[in-house]
Amino acid sequence: MKNAALATILILHAPAAFAEPASKDERALLCKAIEKATEEEAADSAVDDKACLANGAIQSTALADGKREIKGKIGLPPAFHDELRRDLCAADHEEKRRRARSMRMIRKTLLAAACLLPLFGSGAKAAPNGLPPGVEACNLGAWSNDADPKGLNVRAEPSTEAAILGVAPPPHKFPDDTYKSEFSVIGYRDGWFLVEKIETPGKGYVDTPYPRSAPQPFRGRGWVRATMIGAAYAYNGLPPGRLYSAPNDNAAAHRAKAKDGDDGVAIGDSPKAILACSGEWAQVETAAGERGWVKALCSNQVTNCN
Repeated sequence: MKNAALATILILHAPAAFAEPASKDERALLCKAIEKATEEEAADSAVDDKACLANGAIQSTALADGKREIKGKIGLPPAFHDELRRDLCAADHEEKRRRARSMRMIRKTLLAAACLLPLFGSGAKAAPNGLPPGVEACNLGAWSNDADPKGLNVRAEPSTEAAILGVAPPPHKFPDDTYKSEFSVIGYRDGWFLVEKIETPGKGYVDTPYPRSAPQPFRGRGWVRATMIGAAYAYNGLPPGRLYSAPNDNAAAHRAKAKDGDDGVAIGDSPKAILACSGEWAQVETAAGERGWVKALCSNQVTNCN
């Protein structure tokens, strides 16, 4: 059978074929080949069954008691008993059904491997840290600055066209103060931050329960717009008040310009914008409008992150 031959080749070569994720085009071609072979198998089976019932041309049959087999093509004379011919065709059909069941299982396995696994469509290996390919790993704390009462959209991919998985809740007013939803920033790509561990506003700060009727945080990883998050400068063990030219302790640095007489990047203060991240470093725009890299941002809304 054509499909059996195709499946055998694919299974034997699967370790080599899937050692590197297939490109989108390669995956599409493989899926088409499997689908075409499936259609051909169904067509061949229908022709064989029709021929069997028409003139008794049996490809490979077994009698009902399973003890005898008839091999090769046997042309039954027209006068041969119709009931026996039907029995032989039924046995032949049962063998084909068994083969078809086996092939369906093989096809399901191949289709799952070739067509459904997300990484096979990317043409690139996943990063060692488990992040999607092309994502810069980060380790920062932050909060949502989105005042939309529906919350900050958390998307499946770094794109406004991607599916919305859930939200980071909007700021919530408690009796003593208003608090924002906090989360961990674990990655960055193209103006988007990959976040996880999204918390309800006020968690860890107030005893008053967050309302169940309010927007609830998405429980998982997802992407948020870089323009919608905030954080506070944290103590990092380096000389205070400095902006760095790169995310490296040894990179060139200068004292950040101050605004209104304050330190440009004082611990506990917040940058005007968080532009990107790399490891424990964040590229920021300060309140005075300077851009550069700082080490360590935290999401604590009560203390100065010292």
